[in-house]
Amino acid sequence: MTVSKPTYPNGVVNSDIEFDSLISEMDGKHVYIGSGKYTKDEADAAFADKATVAITLGNFDIAGELMESSWKTESSVKTYKTRNYIIAGRRTTTLEIGLAGMSDKQRLFFERSELNSTAMTFLVVSDELNKVICFSGLRWYCDWSGSNDNGFEVILKTEFSGYTTECIFAYSAIPDA
Repeated sequence: MTVSKPTYPNGVVNSDIEFDSLISEMDGKHVYIGSGKYTKDEADAAFADKATVAITLGNFDIAGELMESSWKTESSVKTYKTRNYIIAGRRTTTLEIGLAGMSDKQRLFFERSELNSTAMTFLVVSDELNKVICFSGLRWYCDWSGSNDNGFEVILKTEFSGYTTECIFAYSAIPDA
């Protein structure tokens, strides 16, 4: 039996999955919120260079400051086992974004039902505007806790089925204009 190189999806080349292309630790501080959804082409244009990132942020509001353990995502596939094979089924992805030091009014905003009934886009942006992770067009809900030391901490959560290619876009090494 011979082995050959894998076939990548449209728009993906071998250099995209090399180690140097991976996003290192995200050094962002703020999360931005906006109503609506980006397509992949719209997101590519919005985050093409630092100048367009700065312009794009004008369409968003600052949602808050990231917690130390700021965000996480998990994506898993339900599998079905036959006698000889395991077949991939439905993919489910969960996302969480943690915001720290929230005021009571900010916490109340995130508790409102509009967050869950409207497609919202959240951006995690590095301080230098050279890295962006865009969570586009998802419906969110929040859990929160509070203490006298840290104020309120809000965890924004969402879960969806299907592939992530139309709602999670990550950009690193964004060039100057």
